[in-house]
Amino acid sequence: NFAVTPVLCFGMNGGAINLSVLPAGAVLPATFSWIGPNNFNSNQQNISGLPTGSYSLTLTDATGCSYYSSPVIVSQPAPITVTFATPTPPCSGVNNGFILLQVSGGTPPYMYSWSNGITTGPTISNLAPGTYSVTVTDANGCTVFVPSITVTAAPVPSVIATVTNNTCAANGSISLSPPSPNSPQTYSWSGPNGFTGQGSFYTNLPSGIYTVTVTDVLNGCTAIYSYNIQNNLGACGYIEGYVIKDTTENCLADPGEPGLAGWI
Repeated sequence: NFAVTPVLCFGMNGGAINLSVLPAGAVLPATFSWIGPNNFNSNQQNISGLPTGSYSLTLTDATGCSYYSSPVIVSQPAPITVTFATPTPPCSGVNNGFILLQVSGGTPPYMYSWSNGITTGPTISNLAPGTYSVTVTDANGCTVFVPSITVTAAPVPSVIATVTNNTCAANGSISLSPPSPNSPQTYSWSGPNGFTGQGSFYTNLPSGIYTVTVTDVLNGCTAIYSYNIQNNLGACGYIEGYVIKDTTENCLADPGEPGLAGWI
């Protein structure tokens, strides 16, 4: 009969086999011959510091009789594996990112030591964009180190803007559209004379600075843009009157002098 101690950590040499009961009929003193993986051999009754694998013992007693064991297996736990996800990228300037670990192998339960000092579990939140690391330790003290988990910032919402300045009246316009149909946005405007709105197109706008907060509907991130309407009032004009042929050359519209019908 054998008492087998498994390897505690994957890939380590910590197993042991103790021969606790001699074969029935064996007469002491006896000699021992162990063989195992990687050309392992030993003449000790009990063997330790073993890697995982299959070991066999030949025992020869004082009478010269030999006894052969069945293979004795020293097992080990599966390697600790760590996968991670960063499902929600934080908005620029907002610390709302998080990392979720999934751990398997080794011997549960696990302990976690994050590079930002958190030790509460496999998930950390309220993260700024950046690089984080974590050490996972199982119940046997086996560890695995994940050196680099990157939390990237969500892109700042962009918008395509078309601004039109009118040269003849106070009726400039602004038109907004998202960069792609797959990037739905909402808008919140402010401007001169108490102007507000939530639309994407406005016309008949007087001159001034118009500011819009653009919100990405998918991730809630925002960006602020400003546009300057500069209507050039007074650049257009008109002439009112008649065109005549001043035949008398007295700079007056005399009766009978020919003219052009209509205004210009």
